[in-house]
Amino acid sequence: VVYESFLSWADFDVVAQCAEGYHGKAVVQKCQKGGEPYTLSGCSAFTCSEPKHVPHRYQYHVYSLATPSFSVAVRCRGHNSSVPKAIPCKKEGEAFTLSGCLPLECTSPLNTTAALGYVVQEISRTSDSFHVTAKCAEGYIGKAKVDMCTKPDTAYKLSGCRPMVCVAPKEIETYSYDLTEGSLEVPSFSVTTRCKTKALTGQTPKAMPCTQDGDTYTLEGCYPASCTSPHKEAEDGYMVYEGNKLMTRFDVTATCGDAYEGVAQVSMCKEPGEPYQLSGCFPGNCTVPSKKYSEAYNLTVYSLQRPKFSVTAQCAFAPHLFGQAVPCKADQEPFTLRGCPLGECKAPDKAKLDAGYVVYEANRRLGTFNVSAQCADGYRGVAVVEECSGHGEEYKLSGCKPEKCLEPSEAEKEAYNLTIYSTERPGFSITAACRFTGGYGRAVPCTEDGGTYTLEGCYLGSCTSPRAQAEAGYVVFEANKKIENFTIHAKCAEGYKGVAEVTKCKSNNETYSLSGCSPEVCAEPGEAEKEAYDLTVYSLERPSFSVSAKCKYGGCAVNVTACSGDGMPYILKGCSPGGDITQQDPDNEVLEPLDG
Repeated sequence: VVYESFLSWADFDVVAQCAEGYHGKAVVQKCQKGGEPYTLSGCSAFTCSEPKHVPHRYQYHVYSLATPSFSVAVRCRGHNSSVPKAIPCKKEGEAFTLSGCLPLECTSPLNTTAALGYVVQEISRTSDSFHVTAKCAEGYIGKAKVDMCTKPDTAYKLSGCRPMVCVAPKEIETYSYDLTEGSLEVPSFSVTTRCKTKALTGQTPKAMPCTQDGDTYTLEGCYPASCTSPHKEAEDGYMVYEGNKLMTRFDVTATCGDAYEGVAQVSMCKEPGEPYQLSGCFPGNCTVPSKKYSEAYNLTVYSLQRPKFSVTAQCAFAPHLFGQAVPCKADQEPFTLRGCPLGECKAPDKAKLDAGYVVYEANRRLGTFNVSAQCADGYRGVAVVEECSGHGEEYKLSGCKPEKCLEPSEAEKEAYNLTIYSTERPGFSITAACRFTGGYGRAVPCTEDGGTYTLEGCYLGSCTSPRAQAEAGYVVFEANKKIENFTIHAKCAEGYKGVAEVTKCKSNNETYSLSGCSPEVCAEPGEAEKEAYDLTVYSLERPSFSVSAKCKYGGCAVNVTACSGDGMPYILKGCSPGGDITQQDPDNEVLEPLDG
């Protein structure tokens, strides 16, 4: 730190001392000549040391310990209530000091609603030694938790406890009480009670809170509620067994009485002193028997309800007699009648009886009806006899149907012109006219259902012979030209090869056909044999063989003979090579030339 009084060289007066953070003795040296700066010396910076004992809540990092540029970064462990800092030393080698990490102190929430439901023990509320414990208060449930505050002048937090909540008793336990529920939470439990019956001697009705979360609260002080029995009229139709009429232990069962239907049900009363309810049973109602049974009676119906059933029955076919009407045993069943003779069924008319049935009548009276039947010849099925439903009505026959014939194939019907009236066996009727030969044949019915009827007596007609040119190459033997018994044989004629086949015609007056034979063909002689001839070939087929020949060099009469088999050469005779006249023996051997 410099104090300048005079800077002139003659009167120079400058004083200095070491600045803060420096140590030594400041020295001012006057300049050697005018215009030069004076000099300062004697002061030097001192260096701080690190503290030997550092409180746990401090953490620091050293950048510089020299006082002019002293720099140490400091932060606090945990929560603190002020800003931490490092203070440089005052002397060389002294330790710098740390400050500002003061413990945070939480406020207490005990006098606020935040502490409701908790029992708290406060040992220390400062952050460096925070120790506060808590548990759920009586009437609360959960696991108490304490969270330290994180800011100055704020309270620590309590959490984890909630009020225990009761539930209402089952309806059966509340029948004797009128209840008004205010709060079901145990700490503020409020349920007002009043007896529906009457209070127990010396007691006041009340509701007591539960001791475990989710349990029902309890009631006491009122007489148990009870149902009463129904009036006598309401019990009609029921058999009742009263085990216990108390509403809390209600045990009443019932069944339907005699002549009643349904399933008995007992419903407990809804309010004490009211009768329990019976339901589910109703009187069974009989119905009137069918005409088959009732027409033999003149009935007077007073009541069809089983408990009060009343019907009189006078015999219709014997008016001086009375029968009896017996009630039914179940709802909607007919009551039974007995004591009067029933009517009788009538046989169907003869046309129906003859139409496919053979009937055996043992008894036609209703109730003891005994008539059987079977299908007549030419009919199929199972005969069924149905009893009539009333006196004088016909019993019914069913189940038999006429057997039906099927038509023969088209080939079998070819010779016939048919007029079909019926293909059912009992009334089978078909006219069969002969299509090709005139007159009539016969249609014979089948012998079982689904079989084909047969045709006889007519013929399909006859085949005609092929034209002469179609027969060329064949030798034919015609035994029978009728289509049904067609018998014709053929073979290949001389000069033809193959296997002759005869194909029957398909319709009357059509020609049968021949096939399989073809002409044998001669081959030409070798070039040496043909050398003496001028040949003109018209046909090499044996049946129409035609070749003309002339001698190139003269000679006797020329003879050309067809071959003797398919593929063999035809034969040349009469010319000799080079003008020599040769003769040829019948065996086709060439002889010596004749003398001139």
